[in-house]
Amino acid sequence: MIAVDRSRDGTLLVSASSDHTARLEGHTDDVTSVAISKDGHRIATASKDGSVRVWTRNGDCLLVAAHHGVGVNAVAWFPDGRRLAAASDDHTVSIFDSRTGRIRRVLEGHSDAVEHVAVYPDGVLLASASRDGSVGIWNAATGADLAMLPLGFVDARTGVVARDSVAA
Repeated sequence: MIAVDRSRDGTLLVSASSDHTARLEGHTDDVTSVAISKDGHRIATASKDGSVRVWTRNGDCLLVAAHHGVGVNAVAWFPDGRRLAAASDDHTVSIFDSRTGRIRRVLEGHSDAVEHVAVYPDGVLLASASRDGSVGIWNAATGADLAMLPLGFVDARTGVVARDSVAA
């Protein structure tokens, strides 16, 4: 198992796996991330096949959004449920419409694959963590890079950030 998420009311649990499944069938490569919308009605999955998929609770695929033809490592819902953020191997985070798949904004600034993405509860700020050892803080509405923190090491599986060394 690579990722897991549960609905706020605890009635839905979804896991993503390297066997190309998220207990939902459709991806053609490893499923790297799973996220449940705030209302608990939709599930988003990301995959190394270069797509983000949106599903119903019953497993019906509502949307397949291609993501630059490269692997997608993480996906996160915005609180409004209308947008998703996707972190990818092309060093970017894309923000797109969760109903149409249309990309609204691409956040650029990392120099290696982006492994993790999180949307703040206010839906305005977004954080990304990259294999380049940096964590980016972004204004999701404008795309402004508010901070790029060179923290050293970001573990691809866990998202744990650690400094390479400690100054004396």
